[in-house]
Amino acid sequence: MRDAANERGREDNRQQARACTGPHMHRQKAGGLHAPAPSLWAKRGLPVIIRIAGPLSLAGVFLLTLLLVSVVTWAATKSQDRYLTEQLIVRNITPGQDVTDHEWGIVRLEMGLEKNGAPDSGRKTKFPRSPLRVKVDNKEVSCYVVDSATGYDGKKTYAYRTVAIRLGAQPGPRVITVLYHGLVKSIPITYNPSGQLEFADLYDHQAILGKKPVTIHWFGCYLPKESVKISVNDKVVPADMDVPQDAPELLAGRISPGEKLKPGANKVRIEALDIRGNKRERDLVFYYYPDNRVPLGDEFALSLGLEEPKNGPFYDAVVEGGSIQRTHQLGQRPGPERMGGQMIVPPGKAVLAWFKAVRPGESTIATMVKQYSTDEPMEVERARVAVYPMVPSPSLHAADAPSLEKYLQHLPFWPLLRTGH
Repeated sequence: MRDAANERGREDNRQQARACTGPHMHRQKAGGLHAPAPSLWAKRGLPVIIRIAGPLSLAGVFLLTLLLVSVVTWAATKSQDRYLTEQLIVRNITPGQDVTDHEWGIVRLEMGLEKNGAPDSGRKTKFPRSPLRVKVDNKEVSCYVVDSATGYDGKKTYAYRTVAIRLGAQPGPRVITVLYHGLVKSIPITYNPSGQLEFADLYDHQAILGKKPVTIHWFGCYLPKESVKISVNDKVVPADMDVPQDAPELLAGRISPGEKLKPGANKVRIEALDIRGNKRERDLVFYYYPDNRVPLGDEFALSLGLEEPKNGPFYDAVVEGGSIQRTHQLGQRPGPERMGGQMIVPPGKAVLAWFKAVRPGESTIATMVKQYSTDEPMEVERARVAVYPMVPSPSLHAADAPSLEKYLQHLPFWPLLRTGH
C-alpha cells in the first residue's frame, strides 16, 4: 500500500515537472527568461469574442454609413429645396445692358434674396449673416451698402440691398458676379460711362465777402486732363489738376483767379471732352465784394451751411438794417466732395439765403444755427454790408439832370450841395 502511494506521488511530481517544461512553454533567445505560453483564455476565449464582435462591428459600420448617407441626403434635399425657393436677384442691371449712368464712377447695384411664401410666424425678415462679395471680371472689388429694405409683398419674402461699386477707368465689356448666402449670379454688361463736371464749393450767384484769397474747386469724371480749359471773365487761367491713384477715372481741379477777379459779378467757365468725345461745360456766375460794399440793386446769395431736413442742423439768416432785404431761402443739392477715398454727394441740402440791396446804407447779416428744432438759435457768423448807389456814366446828357439830382439825393453830402457849402 505504501509503495502504491509512493508511486502515485512520484507520478504527480513528474506531471508537475512536465507542466513546467512542457510544449506549451517556449524559450526566448539564449540567456533569456522563460515566458508563459498563451493561456486558455487567449487560445479559446479571445477568438470567440472576435467571432462574436466581428458581425457586430460590421453592423455598426453599416449603421454609421447609413446614418451618414441619410444626413448627406437630407442636407442635399434641404439645399435643393432652398435653391428652388430662394433666389439671388439683381434688379437694376440686366444681362447685355449698356450701362451709362454712374455717380462719379460709382454704379449702384440693387441685389437681394427672394423666397416664396410668407416669413415665419412672429419673425421679421432679416438679412442672412453671410458675407456679401462682388467681383468684376473675376476680380473682387470693394463695395459698401448705401440702402436696404426687407418685407413681404403678399407672394414672397424679400431682403434687398443697394451696394455701390466701381467698374473701372475705361469703358468696355464687364462681367459682374455677386456672391451671397451660398448663391452666385453673374451678369455680363457693357460699361459706357459719360463724363461729369461740377463745381464743388461755390454756387451760382453766391457772394464772397471780404478780402480773402479765392480758390474755386471743381471735380470731373472720365475727362482727359489735356481736354480741360478754364476761363475767368473770358481770360484763360491755369488749373491745378490731380488724378487720385485709387480712382483714376476722377479728376480734382482748383483755380485761384487772383487779379482776374473784379468787384461785382464774375464768370467762370470750364470746358472739356469726355472719353466718349462728348463736350462737357459748366458756367458759374458769382459775386465778389472785397470791401463788403454792394451796389444798389444787386441780388446775391450766401451759403449758410449743409442742412439735414429731419435731423438738423437747421440754418437761418437774420438781417438788421434797412439797406439789405432778405428775399427768400432755398435748399440746393450740395456739390460733390472727396471723403474716405470715395467721391460722394453729401446727403441733405445746401441752404442758400437770397438778399437784395434795396437802399444805400449799412446792414448786418447774421447766420444762425440750431442743432435741433427745439433749440434756441445761436449766431455763428456776422457780416456788415454797405450798400452804395451806382456811379452814373460820365457821358450823362443835360436832359438827364433830374435823374442826376435824384441820384445825388442818396449821397450823404447832398444837404451840403443844397446849401452851397
